[in-house]
Amino acid sequence: VKSRLARIKIQIENAIMKSTAFVYSRKVEFKGTTSKEVFNKGLEELVKTVYHRTNLVKRHYTDQSIKGLINTDVSGLKLFDMNNELVKHDNRDAFSELRMCFELLTDRDEQITYKKVVDKFSAKPFGWQITDIAGLLAEMFMYSEIELKTDGEKLEKGKEITLQALLKTSSANQERLIIKRKKAIDIEIIKKVIKNAKEVFGSH
Repeated sequence: VKSRLARIKIQIENAIMKSTAFVYSRKVEFKGTTSKEVFNKGLEELVKTVYHRTNLVKRHYTDQSIKGLINTDVSGLKLFDMNNELVKHDNRDAFSELRMCFELLTDRDEQITYKKVVDKFSAKPFGWQITDIAGLLAEMFMYSEIELKTDGEKLEKGKEITLQALLKTSSANQERLIIKRKKAIDIEIIKKVIKNAKEVFGSH
């Protein structure tokens, strides 16, 4: 029996090594020294094809880093500095996707719940980890781009309840956590106002 199973295993491995792979009707070739390596490369290509926007999250988060964000005080930063922090951030493209999601739900007159955000960005074509979604929201919350509410209560920075609201993964908790994007301020308009004020009143 063992020898028979060994022969079958070898035949399967040979078949994998000689096989032609297709990912969504696209022929792809995987090179490897073992059938396992070829198979794993095939799975990686499949994941990249299905979740082709997963790489928008370039800097990943942990529970500890999210706690650090919630406890970070950026009140000393000027508006331009806060805006620049997100604009030049490694995850700026992911932030843009979240903003578009918020705008779409707002245009539909729908309440933005944490669950809706998780459902959208954990599914294809994104495939983001829940911890990363929580981290992105924590960062936007830290820079005062969004407000968070649960059970009608506005959450505050530096509070354990705020951290737990983002880290708890139960569906009920995600439904309770409400996200509200603060009204965007046009940075270019503000720059023009400051420039005009300097021209009229001087630089001091």
